[in-house]
Amino acid sequence: MRHDDRELPPPPANDRPGDRWVLEQDGRRRLSWTGRRQRLTSACLLFAISGVALMLLVTPATTLFQPGDLSSPHAQILAGASAEQRCGACHQSATTSLTDWFRSGGSGHQGISSSERCMKCHHTTIPLGLAGTAHNLPIAVRDRLTKLAISERGRPAEWRPAVAMVDQNHLRCATCHQEHHGPTTSLTQLSNAQCQACHAAPFGSFAESHPTWDQWPYHRSGNIGFDHRTHHDQHFPRHHPAEAFDCRTCHANVRDHSTAISDLGSEPQRSPSYEVGCASCHEETLRAQVVDGITLLQLPTLPESVADQFGPWPPTAIGFTDGSLSPLVELLIRSDPTIAPLLRQIPNGDLAQLPRGTSRSNHTLGRIATSLRELMDDIADRGHRAIEDRLTRQGLAPPPFRPVLQGLPPQWIEATAKDWFQPVSDTPSPSPHEADQHHADQLPSRSTLANSRPSTEPTTDSSELLPEGSLLLDIGHDSGVDDALLDEGRLSGPADPLDPLAAAPATSAVDKTSVVPSELVNLGGWYRRDTVCDIRYRPAGHADPVLKAMIETFAQLSEGDPLKERFHANPVVQVCMNCHPAADAIPARWTSQRNGETLDRFTVFSHQPHLSVTPPEQHASGQQNSGQCNRCHQIASTEGGNAVGQFAPLGKDNCAACHVRGAAGEQCTTCHRYHIR
Repeated sequence: MRHDDRELPPPPANDRPGDRWVLEQDGRRRLSWTGRRQRLTSACLLFAISGVALMLLVTPATTLFQPGDLSSPHAQILAGASAEQRCGACHQSATTSLTDWFRSGGSGHQGISSSERCMKCHHTTIPLGLAGTAHNLPIAVRDRLTKLAISERGRPAEWRPAVAMVDQNHLRCATCHQEHHGPTTSLTQLSNAQCQACHAAPFGSFAESHPTWDQWPYHRSGNIGFDHRTHHDQHFPRHHPAEAFDCRTCHANVRDHSTAISDLGSEPQRSPSYEVGCASCHEETLRAQVVDGITLLQLPTLPESVADQFGPWPPTAIGFTDGSLSPLVELLIRSDPTIAPLLRQIPNGDLAQLPRGTSRSNHTLGRIATSLRELMDDIADRGHRAIEDRLTRQGLAPPPFRPVLQGLPPQWIEATAKDWFQPVSDTPSPSPHEADQHHADQLPSRSTLANSRPSTEPTTDSSELLPEGSLLLDIGHDSGVDDALLDEGRLSGPADPLDPLAAAPATSAVDKTSVVPSELVNLGGWYRRDTVCDIRYRPAGHADPVLKAMIETFAQLSEGDPLKERFHANPVVQVCMNCHPAADAIPARWTSQRNGETLDRFTVFSHQPHLSVTPPEQHASGQQNSGQCNRCHQIASTEGGNAVGQFAPLGKDNCAACHVRGAAGEQCTTCHRYHIR
């Protein structure tokens, strides 16, 4: 019989496959092998679930859910915080229930994104409203910069970002900066692939694919009028013929501000300070150029017929019409609407150019002389407010002029006015030579510094203290008296024996009548010259605050104002403007600032790694690097027509020689920053 034809017995009624129970012959049930396996599996699952639940209840969630260690900067900031606070600083779910960790938008995430958590700390460096936009720029600005890169910089059309794979107006910080990869991971290090997620145009090597440039970085020169070519070719060889020209003499070490870069691991100063880069050659010349100072006020020389019309006028200022109105005093007196038309009739403020002897000229001279006296009286009465009010009436802001006023005591102006406009006695007027000699004799005691104040002690005539006919009253007035004491000048000076200045013996052998008034303020300050009746200011040197205040005040005048042009023509002002042409801007720019478009803020460069690189030609000879600046920065010849800022163009080939894969690298972020600063 064939095997497949054999008849099988019927299955038992009490044992079916898959049944958990089996019936015995006596009618009792027992677990089948299948039932036993199911029961064992259920017990194991229950035990595992209980263990997990117990672990979740005992172990903090912040410890249980930790994908990796933080980067070093964030770990240092959160080192003193608790585990929950460390996670909650960036993850809102860490402060909510355990179930919120398994949901994408729990109650703790409502209205809060991870990027907003980042901005709680980084809002000082990244604009809060633009944190989610590409390069932190609005779309209109990005489009404008893209067109600028294509048109003005000659970049190819394919440089324009293609259709991006991400929304460039709603970017998350975690798109580029991913945490929990350990303390040695750099959050700012990006790959070229990440950049091309938005710049989807294919990009190959730096040497082949990067657009060229022709002006970087020299077109970003600042606001200082400095010519590298003339200093390199003319000035330095003439003054230092035995020394080799070294850029590091001026572009010193930023770390210790030394005059040479001894530590090549530090960054050189892009714009050296005056003390480091200029003072050694220009300080003496600068002080000589400003020694005469700048005039605040000078009384003009008037004809006697005009001077007699309005009261006392200094005898040394009477004669033929002469003198010029300084731009400073004209700025103050032209606030009077009746004086302004008369000032416009004076060519370049020179009173000598007025027609002589005409009634119209005499009227103009009289009104100007009166306004000068009124100005001095106004300052004596109301102080600095008198000058600020005159500036305000012309639409000028007084704050820039305040450094000028801080060193100009109104009491000094009052004392000067009393000395100049004292009543003339009945004695005949001295000749011009005698007047000059008289004022020269009085010069040491009447030339005053800005901080001097007139004496407030009451003066008493000596005739009230001595009886009439006293010998002391007649001393010096009787030409017949011949006294050796008078000849030697031993009775000159204050009569008070308690005066310490009178008791001190004269130790100086200098002839005070020959002292130039400006030399009395050789450190800078206000002084006056009684022989010519003027008040002047001598600058203290570089960055003098008073001279800077004057320049910033005149910068508020409109372009083409003749008064502004006259002020800038002053030799002392030209000394400042020659090196600081942007000081006339509003606001004034005295320091070097880069003149670049917003596009240039994508580019970053550090000299530090480049100064430590040994050039290829030195490798062959076995020489060590000397930090040569002229390997990249070469002064252009005068015949070259493609120079940029006195330098030969620095093209892409200079960089591509080293920036290749396997050498200096060609990562996008090596030279380009993502966030605009």
